[in-house]
Amino acid sequence: MKKLLIITISIMIILALSSSVMAEAVKLDLPLYPGSGETGLGEVILNNPSGTISLVVQVNLKGAIDGETYTVWIRAKDEGGTWVVLSEDPYSSGGWYKLGDFVTNKVGNGTFHANLELAYSGKLSNIVVALDTEVYKKINYWSEEGEIEIK
Repeated sequence: MKKLLIITISIMIILALSSSVMAEAVKLDLPLYPGSGETGLGEVILNNPSGTISLVVQVNLKGAIDGETYTVWIRAKDEGGTWVVLSEDPYSSGGWYKLGDFVTNKVGNGTFHANLELAYSGKLSNIVVALDTEVYKKINYWSEEGEIEIK
């Protein structure tokens, strides 16, 4: 009986701990921006793991221009509707934060991954991810809006 009680309590503790560290994942569609002249399709996956990484951003793009360099931008608002400063990056402007670049392969597929360490905690809303290129100097892809809790 004592063993059963210890096993039951152990299982409850493990379940409680695992649920508190489980990350929340949010998937956003990343369609073409109107008038971009592109043909691809993409998605953005946001994740909020515990630890020093506050937000993981994964971008997957398929069927875009082959060999093209895309710049990934992100912006988000806090619970009060104010743009959150995601970085002091000198390329940031108007609430937009430059995450980096990636190049598509010969069939126009590419991925991008960024781990962000944010000083912010709380709910981020109106999260938008956009992709642009040096060739067109305009937005090519614009995600739907999403939200995620930052711990």
